[in-house]
Amino acid sequence: MNVRAGANGGIHPLAGIVKCGECKKAMSRKSSKGHAYYCCRTRREKGKQFCKSHSVREKVLYAAVLEAVNLQLWQLGDMRALTQRVQNAPGKPADTRDFGYRITISEKQLENETAVFDKSYYDFARGVISEAQFKRIRGICERRQAELENLIETLRQETKITGVKPAAFDAFQKGRRFTELTRGLAFDLIETVYVYEDMSLEICFRFADPSIPS
Repeated sequence: MNVRAGANGGIHPLAGIVKCGECKKAMSRKSSKGHAYYCCRTRREKGKQFCKSHSVREKVLYAAVLEAVNLQLWQLGDMRALTQRVQNAPGKPADTRDFGYRITISEKQLENETAVFDKSYYDFARGVISEAQFKRIRGICERRQAELENLIETLRQETKITGVKPAAFDAFQKGRRFTELTRGLAFDLIETVYVYEDMSLEICFRFADPSIPS
């Protein structure tokens, strides 16, 4: 299941943005009994000795992040200044060519993983490596291939995102708040959201003013 894709085929607002506050690794989005959660991937994949166990319901996380975004924007106030900050924010791709380059690199890495798997199968068939070694290599390759395929799909979706529309800023200027956490809003304004074991959040904004606490 592609947990990055939303019901309408787009990307979930915080995909790739939510990270564990303890290990600083990306958190995974999982669905269970009609609810979506973000949980620590390190703990789930490597074991309890590598990170603490914690998760947060997506609905709660979105509401908290949206409220923080609105508060930060309300404190900044000047939408023209904010727009300029967003456009000049470090780490934000200038255009879709940056995404195209990352897609090309990821596709090359995917080809390499396939080549490694093919070679391991050939070595196993010739008796160069044992069945246990082959299974271990296969597991690593399959996991890495799935990660790269997911990343490539995400990057392709990102090329379609034009960010927060001027009309959205106009609406915010009138109503003093956004009412929905969209991918464009999150992509333009937020660098990272760290989730800690006690469910506290640390939100790193792209446009953050040092004088304003996050």
